[in-house]
Amino acid sequence: MKFRNESRYDIVDKSLVNFIGDCWDLFKLVLKKLQIVWRTIRGPNDQEIKWLELIKGRTGADAIRMQAYQQRHSLNKSKRKQLVVSAKKEIMYLEEEIQESITYLIEWHTDTINKYRFPAERILEIVAPKALQKSDLRRIGPKHRIGQPAMAKSAP
Repeated sequence: MKFRNESRYDIVDKSLVNFIGDCWDLFKLVLKKLQIVWRTIRGPNDQEIKWLELIKGRTGADAIRMQAYQQRHSLNKSKRKQLVVSAKKEIMYLEEEIQESITYLIEWHTDTINKYRFPAERILEIVAPKALQKSDLRRIGPKHRIGQPAMAKSAP
C-alpha cells in the first residue's frame, strides 16, 4: 500500500505477526533485566550498547544509558549496596522468565519458525542474544566494591 507517497508493507500471515509480537515481549524482558543491571550495578558494556542501538537507534539508546547512569550515580554507597542485593534477586528472576519465554516462543511458534526459518531465527538472535540472556552475578559478590570493576581471578 502507499502511505504519504511511500510504499508500506503489511505482514499477511498472522502467525508471523504473533511471533514477532512475542519476540517484542521477549526483547522487553531482556531490556528490563539489563536496565536493572545498568541502574544499580554497572554501566552497559560495548556489546550491550550495540544491541540497544540496533533496536532503539542511537538516540533512544543514549537516552536509556543516560537515565541509567544518572540513577546509578545518584545513590549513596549504603543505598546502592541495598539496591544491588535486591537487584541481583530481580535479575535472577528475570533471567528465569527470559528462558521460559524463549522456550514458550520456540514451542508455541514451531510451525512459524519452520515456515520462516531465516527471519524467525534472526529475529530471535536480535531480540535475545545468548550473551545477554544470563549475567555473571558471581562477579558482583559481597567483596566487590561498588563502583570498582570486579577483579578477574588469576589462574594458579
